[in-house]
Amino acid sequence: PRPCLLPPRLTMNCTLSFYTGRSAWWVTKTFKDRSHVDNFIAYIKRTKGYNLDELYINDETRLTNMDGTTESFQGEY
Repeated sequence: PRPCLLPPRLTMNCTLSFYTGRSAWWVTKTFKDRSHVDNFIAYIKRTKGYNLDELYINDETRLTNMDGTTESFQGEY
């Protein structure tokens, strides 16, 4: 295999449920890392006033190497 010149990218595919005051609003999105998830939650709270109700991690954490190959591993969030 070719050496990786830059560190691999960590991604997480998550489904978030926000309480709108009357119902639930669901969104599924791929995030770069935990801080990206936290920033998205804060953005929705700030712009829409919705509160996070539930967060699901839909798949294994995936590492994407510079050559496009991926490696998966199970991890806690």
